[in-house]
Amino acid sequence: MSDTFEAEFARGAELLRKGLLAEAQQALSAALAAQPGDAKALALLGLTYFRSAQFVEAKPIYAALVERDPDDASHHLNLGLVHLKLGETEAAVGALEQSRTLDPSPGRASNYLGLAYARAGRYGQAYQAFRAAGQNELAEEVWSNLS
Repeated sequence: MSDTFEAEFARGAELLRKGLLAEAQQALSAALAAQPGDAKALALLGLTYFRSAQFVEAKPIYAALVERDPDDASHHLNLGLVHLKLGETEAAVGALEQSRTLDPSPGRASNYLGLAYARAGRYGQAYQAFRAAGQNELAEEVWSNLS
């Protein structure tokens, strides 16, 4: 690793922690210029775009991370969330289902998958996903749509 990469990556991570998203994007971009394709720098850059509601910019970063490491559930989760934010419901369902397959523990993937299913009008699957995530109130709300 180069000194430039190390310095810019550390600076970008600190700026992100402080919520200075534009500045963090610049630092992380500089880190990636010094060491192209670094997965940790890409993931942090994607997070800066996500947090600043720049979902179009975040999407190819998370897609690249999924392609690079298809067994990482968090990359699929993040890509699914970007798809949800962009209104790409079926793509969100696919990414979130893959995340849940890779990490079947109840948690964020099941919760967001319930939301994606509900947006797609797949209320039975939404109900099951919300129940799996322990979101019983949301499950009951979806159940009322089924009745």
